[in-house]
Formats: sequence, C-alpha cells, structure tokens
Amino acid sequence: MTDAMSTKPFILPFYALVDVSWSMMTPDKDGLTGIDAVNRIAPEVFDAIMKQSIAADLVRFGMLDFSGEVQVVLPLMDPRDIRKGSLPTIEARTTGTSYMSAFLTMRAQIEADVQQLRASGFRIQRPAVFFLTDGEPTDTESDWMEAFDQLRAPDFDARPNVVPFGIRDAKKEILDRIAAHKGPQKSFVARELSATEAIQRMIELLIGSIIATANTVGAVGTAGGFQPPIQEEDDDVWLMDDDD
Repeated sequence: MTDAMSTKPFILPFYALVDVSWSMMTPDKDGLTGIDAVNRIAPEVFDAIMKQSIAADLVRFGMLDFSGEVQVVLPLMDPRDIRKGSLPTIEARTTGTSYMSAFLTMRAQIEADVQQLRASGFRIQRPAVFFLTDGEPTDTESDWMEAFDQLRAPDFDARPNVVPFGIRDAKKEILDRIAAHKGPQKSFVARELSATEAIQRMIELLIGSIIATANTVGAVGTAGGFQPPIQEEDDDVWLMDDDD
C-alpha cells in the first residue's frame, strides 16, 4: 500500500434494506404496525452514531425499501449532515415481496456509492446490509438466488456482508441461506415478538454492530473489519434452528 493510500480516511457504509409489502401494515396487539417500527430505524441509528465520535467520523448510513419494486429512501449519508425533521417517512406498498429486485438494486446502489466515495478520496471498508423481511419472496427461488449471487459475487470487490432479520411469516430456512455466506452465522428470526418489538431488537443489534465495527476500524485501521451482531445461545428472542 502506498503512503498516499494509507493516509486516505476510511468510510464504513451501512445500509438497511427493509420489506414494506402490505403485510407490514397489519397492526399488532399494541395497535402498531411493522411500518411504524421501520420508521424508527434511521432516527435511532443516527442518534446513536452521533453519540460516538469515532462512529460519527467513519460511518455512512443509507436505507432502501422494497415490495415489488425498490426505492432509495435515504441515500448513503454522513450522520453529521442530518437535520432534525429531514428524514423521510416510509409507507407500505401492495406490489409483492421481490427479493430479486431488492438484491439487484442493492448491488447497483453500492456500486454507485462506492464509486462516488472513492472519487472523493476515501478508502472503503466492505459495506454491510441489514435485510429485514416479514414474509417469503414472491419471486421464484432461482430468480432471487441468482440476484443474491450477483450481490455477493467474488469479483464484486464491494460485495457486502448481509445480515438477514425475519419477523412474522419470514422463513428461517430461506434467510439462513442468505446468512450462509458468513460461515456459521445464521439469520435472526423473531420467536414470539410482535413486529414492533422484533424490529426494535433488530435496531439495537444494528446499532451495536455499527459501533463495534467503527471502534475496531478506528483502533486498528485496515486490520479491523465488520463486527456482526452476536447471537447468544441462550437468547430466546431469536430462533436458533430451522425446526425450533
């Protein structure tokens, strides 16, 4: 590595990729919906990042939502550029649950963001994507798996670490296939929690992963890397096995 390269600042891109299919509007017993909880993700993440000086310097956060199509809700942003009240509100849509579209758009977005960051003089750590869904894909298995393979292709140098979270009717055996690229890491699928409770737990794990990653990279530079959420064996919130 050249001296010029070693002095370039790091950036840690994190994304939330969230299902906004119509089922996310179903109220839980507390009267809240999954969409209500999704709308808390970005504000809570930004609040937590801004309380950590290292994370505020290193982290960029973006958010996409998907149903049958995908929208960039929040472009990858420096949390210091966020002003109170400027965050968009997510709404549910009725056009299916296309994992294929989600993964293909996610790859294109990462490619564009990484290109822009590098042109601005930054070094990029491998991005991380926190994927949230409440049901099964409406694509064929071959279509969505091919799209995921493109997102995680070995020749894609910005291929992200993907951490899947499932609530309600999401199938653990499907999400475990997405998590399998990280070796023994499995997906996080809620056991008996409402959608709002499960998403809140996801937010906590997302924030913990962001802060831990930022602290590790801030301490050791290139030797640092993504710190995934820790799934404790005695944690009864998340399913640990397919048949649990």
